[in-house]
Amino acid sequence: MKKSIKAIFLIVVLAVSSAALVYFSIPNIHYYSYSTWVEYQKIGDQWHTINLENNTTVNGSFTTIYCKNNGLFAGTFHITVALTNATFSNNSSELFNIRTLNILYTLKPQEENITNVNFAIGNNVKAFAISISLQTDHQFIRYSEDNWAGQHDFFYFVAPNNTWVPTAIS
Repeated sequence: MKKSIKAIFLIVVLAVSSAALVYFSIPNIHYYSYSTWVEYQKIGDQWHTINLENNTTVNGSFTTIYCKNNGLFAGTFHITVALTNATFSNNSSELFNIRTLNILYTLKPQEENITNVNFAIGNNVKAFAISISLQTDHQFIRYSEDNWAGQHDFFYFVAPNNTWVPTAIS
């Protein structure tokens, strides 16, 4: 009887250890954007991005994507950024005629990446949106969104002084 209890206990310990090893060894991608921590303001003909955390202003309009692989193996994935009522730009003057951008990442274990995605907002637009999602063909990859409550759609509406502010969590 004691031998069978020890054998069952050993099998349970090995099963739990194996599951934990698989769970913690696969790529574990965390990504998020600070889109909700910025405002956009048009002063004259120039757009500015205002960081609400440190109250700094930068010329142009952009959102920042942060990615980190917390796993023990490399992970490959795409972040898709889609715009509504806005257009991607290489810098403040060069516009692309696309509204969806796929960014390929391959992150080594514990590696992180910060990507600024520039865009332009039309002059007569009353609202715009930025949507962010992650896709992978890798069967064994975990990922999570570190946005507020897993939010991946960020809506901005015009406020006084030509300032575009994000809405609350949708």
